[in-house]
Amino acid sequence: MRELLKKDLKLKLISLCFAVLLWIFVVNSINPIDTKIINIPLEIRNLSSLEAKNLMLKNPNFQKFINVKVRGRRDALSSVNQNSFVAALDFSRVSSEEDTQLKIDEVMYLGSENIVIESVEPSYITLELIKIGQNMFKVEVPGVETKDGYELYDASANPSAVIVEGEESIINQIDRVEAVYSIDGPIDRDTVIPNVKCVALDKEGNEVTGLDIQNVEVVLRVGKRVNVIADVVGRPAENYVDGAVSVTPSDVLIAADDPSKLEKITSIKTEPVDITNASRTVQVNKQLILDEGIRIAEDIKGVLVTVSIEQLAEKEFTIPGNSIAIVNRNTSENLIYTITTESIIIRVKGKREDLGMLYISDLKPYINVDGLEEGTHQVPLRVNLSGMTRLVEEYRVEVKVEKPASAETETAEE
Repeated sequence: MRELLKKDLKLKLISLCFAVLLWIFVVNSINPIDTKIINIPLEIRNLSSLEAKNLMLKNPNFQKFINVKVRGRRDALSSVNQNSFVAALDFSRVSSEEDTQLKIDEVMYLGSENIVIESVEPSYITLELIKIGQNMFKVEVPGVETKDGYELYDASANPSAVIVEGEESIINQIDRVEAVYSIDGPIDRDTVIPNVKCVALDKEGNEVTGLDIQNVEVVLRVGKRVNVIADVVGRPAENYVDGAVSVTPSDVLIAADDPSKLEKITSIKTEPVDITNASRTVQVNKQLILDEGIRIAEDIKGVLVTVSIEQLAEKEFTIPGNSIAIVNRNTSENLIYTITTESIIIRVKGKREDLGMLYISDLKPYINVDGLEEGTHQVPLRVNLSGMTRLVEEYRVEVKVEKPASAETETAEE
C-alpha cells in the first residue's frame, strides 16, 4: 500500500510539473512578453524661472517629446499610451547660460498594468540659452517739416526713456533708440501721435534687431517765429536825435494752445522805451507784451533794447545866387525877378551819417516869389532836405522885382 502511494505521489508531481510547463507554454504563446516604444510629450515646468535669472531660450523650439521603451505582457502593453506616463523637464535646475544639457526627470508610469520601463531616449534635452541684458535708453524723436514761418520747438516721447531687453551681446551694439513715425505734410500746430514704434540703432545708423522695446507717445510742439519791435516813446534832448534801434534777440518763437491765435500775428512789441530828454544811447531790458493765450516758446526772460542817441552835426554849404531856382513867378504881368545875392552860406544840421552823404547838388535851392510886387525883397531860401536833416536857421536872399522896360515907358507916357 505504501509503495502504491509513493508511486502515485511521484506521478502527481510529474503531472503538476507538466501542467505548469503547459500553462507557461500556453501563456507565452497566447500573451507573450513584448516591448513597446511610446512617444510621450514633456511637461515643461518652471520655464518662467529663466527670466528671474536673466536668461532666455535662444530657440524656443527645442525637443519636447521623448521615446519611452516599456516591457510587459502583450495584453498589458495594449492598454498603455502616452497618457500613461509623466515626463517633466524642470527649468528651475538651470543656473546659467552654460547649462546646455537639461536632464529629464524620472519618467513616472501612471497605470496599473504590470510593465517595466526599460529605457528613455533621450535622457537629456539640448538647450540654447542666452543671457538677457536690460538697459534704459532715452528716446530720440526726429524733427518734422513745418509750414513757412513756423518752427518745431519741442519733439519729445512719453515716456522719455524706455527699457530695452534682449541678448546682452546685442544690447551692447546699441548707440541710441529712436521713435519712428510719419505725418502727412508740414504742420503748424501741436500734434500728438500715439503708439509709436521705437527702434534701436548702432553707431552707423543701422537697426539693431532681436530686442524688446516698448512703444511710446510722440508729442510735437510747434510755434511761430515773429519779429520783436521796440516801442520807443518820447523825444531826445534838444540838438539830439534818436538813430538806430536794435532789439536782442530780434525775433522770438511764440506758441498758443489755440493755433488760430498765431495766424495773424507777425510781430510783438516790447514795453515802452522812454527816450525823453536823452542825450546818450539808451539801453534797457524790457519785457514783451503778449496777447492773452500767447506764450514765449523758448527760454527768453526779456529783450535788450538799444536806442542810439546822437548829437546833431552841422555841415556848411556855399550856394551861388545863380543856382537858386525861382518858383511861382507872376507871368500875367511879365515881371522880371532877379536874385541880387551873389552867394549865400548856409549851415545844415542832421545826423553825421546823413550829412556825410549830403551834397550841394542834393539841396536844389529855390525861392517862392508868389505875391511879390515890384521892388526889392528879402525872401526865405528853401532847400530840399529829408529825414532829420534841417537848416540851422532861416536864410534869406535878396530878390529884385521889376517890370519890363516897355511897360515902364508906357506908364511914363500916361
